[in-house]
Amino acid sequence: MDDYINILLSGCYSKDDVFKAFFFNYPEKAGKNFSENDRILADTMLVELLESSSVDEIVSILNLDTTYEEKIESSNVPQYSSLDSIEGIINIVDANPGGTYVDIGYYFNKDGNHTSWSKYGENHYKLTAHLGLVTSSGDKAVTHLGQIFMKLPDRTKADIKTKLFLRVPIVRLVMNYGKQKHINVTDIMMRCLSESTTQRRLPNVKRMILMLIEKSNYKGNYLKNIAWK
Repeated sequence: MDDYINILLSGCYSKDDVFKAFFFNYPEKAGKNFSENDRILADTMLVELLESSSVDEIVSILNLDTTYEEKIESSNVPQYSSLDSIEGIINIVDANPGGTYVDIGYYFNKDGNHTSWSKYGENHYKLTAHLGLVTSSGDKAVTHLGQIFMKLPDRTKADIKTKLFLRVPIVRLVMNYGKQKHINVTDIMMRCLSESTTQRRLPNVKRMILMLIEKSNYKGNYLKNIAWK
C-alpha cells in the first residue's frame, strides 16, 4: 500500500486512497523521500480532509472486506486513564523530546512513584502514538501531524481527535460492523486477548466508540446493535 504522503503530494488523489493509507499505518513511516516542508504540507492537507469528512464517511471508506479480529492484540488496544491527557502528552514530548515514560508520567502526577509514573507515561504515550500524534517507535517525538493538530482551534481539535480513534483496529471493526448487525465487543476482544486484559481495556474501547457514535447519523443503529458484555 502506498503511503498517504506520497498520495497527497502526487497532485492527483482520491480521499478513499488517502484515508486507507493513513488509518492503517503510522505517520512517521510515511513520506521518507520528501522534505520536511513537503511532509508538513501533506499533513496539513490530511487534517483538512479529516475536518471536512464526517465519521460516517470515513467509516464507509474504511469498510473492511474481511474481519480484522486476528489483528487485534494487546499492543493495539489502548489502556488509559483519560483521553484529555493526549494534548498534555504532546506538549510534554514537544518540550522534552526523547524523554522516558517515567519523565512523561512525572509531569502528570508529581506525587506518584517510579512505577506509577512509568505506567501512566507508557499507557498515555502509546495511546497518543496510536492516533499518529507522536512517534510509535524510536526516540519519543511529536509527529508533524501532532504539531499541526496542536495549533488547531479547540473545537476542531476535539473533532479530529475523535475521528483519529478509527486508527485503533478494534474501534474500526466495531464501527464498521455495528452499523448493520448485532455484535458483542467483549466476545470479539476475548478471541484475541486474555479475559483480564479484556476487562481492563473494554471501558477504554467503549468510551472511544461511544464518542464516535455521537457523531454518527446511525447512532440508533449502533446503540441497538452493539452489546458490551
